[in-house]
Amino acid sequence: MVDVLALWAFALAACILLGEIVCRFARLPRWSWLSPAVGVCVLLVLGAAGAVLPGHATTAFVLIALLTLAAAARLAWCDRRNAGSLVRRAIEPALLAAAVLGATLIPFFANHRVGLLGPSFNNDSRLHLWAAEYLVAGLPVPQEVLGGGYPLGPHGLVAALAAGFGTGVEAAFVALLMLIPVLTALAVREVLSDVPRALATLAAALTALTYLLASYYAQAAFKETLQALFVLALAIVVRGLVAERRFDARAAPLPALLAAGSLLTYSYPGLAWMGGTLALAGAWLAVVHRRALRGPRARAALRRAVPALGVLGAVLLVALAPQAGRISDFFSQLSLSPSGSGVITEANVGNLVNPLSPWEGLGMWLVEDFRFAPTHLFHAGALTAVAFGVALFGLVWWLRRREVVILAAAVVSGALYLLLRQQESAYIAAKALVILSPFPVLLGVRALLARGARPTPELRVVRLAVTAVFIAGLAWSSFLALRNGQVNPDTHQRELISLRSLVADHKVLFLGFDDYIGWRLFGASVTDPPLQSPVPFVMRKAFSDGAPLDFDSVTTKTLDRYDFVITTRTAYASMAPGNFARVRTTPSYEVYERRGPSRENALLGEGDEPGAKLDCARDARHRRLARREGTALVRPAPVVVQAPPGMGAGVSVNARLTLPSAGRWQLSMQYASPQVLTISTNTGLGWRLPPNLDRLGPYWPIGEVETQGRETLALGLKLERAAPSVLTADSQYAPLGKIAAVRTDRPARWVSLQAACGRYVDRYRR
Repeated sequence: MVDVLALWAFALAACILLGEIVCRFARLPRWSWLSPAVGVCVLLVLGAAGAVLPGHATTAFVLIALLTLAAAARLAWCDRRNAGSLVRRAIEPALLAAAVLGATLIPFFANHRVGLLGPSFNNDSRLHLWAAEYLVAGLPVPQEVLGGGYPLGPHGLVAALAAGFGTGVEAAFVALLMLIPVLTALAVREVLSDVPRALATLAAALTALTYLLASYYAQAAFKETLQALFVLALAIVVRGLVAERRFDARAAPLPALLAAGSLLTYSYPGLAWMGGTLALAGAWLAVVHRRALRGPRARAALRRAVPALGVLGAVLLVALAPQAGRISDFFSQLSLSPSGSGVITEANVGNLVNPLSPWEGLGMWLVEDFRFAPTHLFHAGALTAVAFGVALFGLVWWLRRREVVILAAAVVSGALYLLLRQQESAYIAAKALVILSPFPVLLGVRALLARGARPTPELRVVRLAVTAVFIAGLAWSSFLALRNGQVNPDTHQRELISLRSLVADHKVLFLGFDDYIGWRLFGASVTDPPLQSPVPFVMRKAFSDGAPLDFDSVTTKTLDRYDFVITTRTAYASMAPGNFARVRTTPSYEVYERRGPSRENALLGEGDEPGAKLDCARDARHRRLARREGTALVRPAPVVVQAPPGMGAGVSVNARLTLPSAGRWQLSMQYASPQVLTISTNTGLGWRLPPNLDRLGPYWPIGEVETQGRETLALGLKLERAAPSVLTADSQYAPLGKIAAVRTDRPARWVSLQAACGRYVDRYRR
């Protein structure tokens, strides 16, 4: 946790200091609430530049650090006579940042660990970690990782932070995810000047972590939350410039940097929100001030705008130069429609279950998982009605005060959502809904909390009641989304990362089911059927979800394409061919190195099992096979039972495993679990299995038992840290598969096919 917080604190400080320098150049009030939002755009520009600079990510970090120090020195000199007042002014932003930081820590407290958010819920983060790893190494990001011109601004920043601090990219990525809501809250606070300070802090935090923003944070989605920040910040910046009736060359870097941040994060589609906001706000203001924009005044305004537009264009060109080629490639791939180009078809819902309800964008949605509808539709409908009524009240309130710029951003965001909902897939429309989601909350909370005319006592009671329900509903909805976040366990990950030096620059066949394996074994060319296949493979066994992979799963010709094979450490798997030598073991994995070509062999039709009985007594085909010349690899028959389907928080389940003979048995099982899984037995033995959020399929080692004869083990399984509490979510659930026991005191051996009759056969040769 210390490394994540250190990265977060450094990045926040850099955002504040660099953004403040830009804001002062633009003649904004000193220590503007908008400085951090502008500053993160500077960091994105510097991080993206690392791809083309000598030294790459390390050089980008050095630039960030030097510019931050220079900014700190400059600001300290300028404000040297106001140190006392600065400390007093810093209290409120510090409290706001601390409040939002505390909220972003909820998933980590709920899961009792710190790590990447969202595994098993949305595993796209594997590609972002993988891309950042390439940038740290100073290598181009391959097409199969994030190709087609995918924007790499956030990845470049993550790589720079990881390279500078010497941490892994996972810690830097988590720090960036935690930073975005804080920057959003600080920017929102700028428009809450007419709200009492304590309430303004609460309103800013609720807006920055409204339900969909919190849900996307909890699944490690950063593009949508960053884009929402940029759209909000642009509207707030332009609102301030309009209030001061100026848009000159000195102010131009502000919208230019925010547009650059959007392009580096969301590529050219981000301009639809940014350009649309400026266009609608400009048209709206032109209508409102049409009398003042006539004749000489209009010409004078245009003359003043030309230098500003020139500066805006120049800043954009400089900021985007390193990524211009990627933006062009992205347009070539997607054009103006992901569905029209066939990249993301209308039927593609991504990790969604159904299209998201637009009512989720109002911020009150009492469901942990944003992909689903509430169970209690009446209660949900009542709360949605309250949220909708507050949003309408806020809209009228802002219109009466002619707050046209932020309303323009809200209208454009809403229109884009409706357009994408009609024309594109539910997956794309959901992203637009996330970007829209802070606006209804911001409009509503400011209208409810702002100082103003005192209503009658009756209306005051109604307003207080609605405000209390609205704020409580917003807070509880976001809390549910945050506590539902899954957090990556690091046990298996650390074991795999420790193998990087062994398998670097080699072709590896991974016989597991790990979406993150390409990043975890960074440096190797890893095939994990059916998830990724840089090296082609041919399955010998039919693949099915929930089934394990082993050496017999692929053809012998496929095996010869790889230098290493990695399997989970279980005896319930096909034996390694003789040309594969075990060269490394970890508590969970075994690494085999191929030494020479593989010999052809055949299987009995074992299905998902590592072998099958050669049943000469009842199977005519087996009898005919036994009469032929050949040998078979025989081994003790395993014992396999189906475990209960799974268990949630506070629930224990039981399984019984009957071992038919005396001997030493290795136990293994299929499981996924957000917490440590404890297994106890009626014999006094017990084991603890580490948290594991990989897909269900591989068998993981439990331990060994010795029996003196036929014996039945009663197994009790329980999630160790998942006692029911306010932090316990439905995601605290462990699905279980099968439990297997294999005798290890009787080694496998080759015998004639005839002698194999009635025996358990792994494979055979003719």
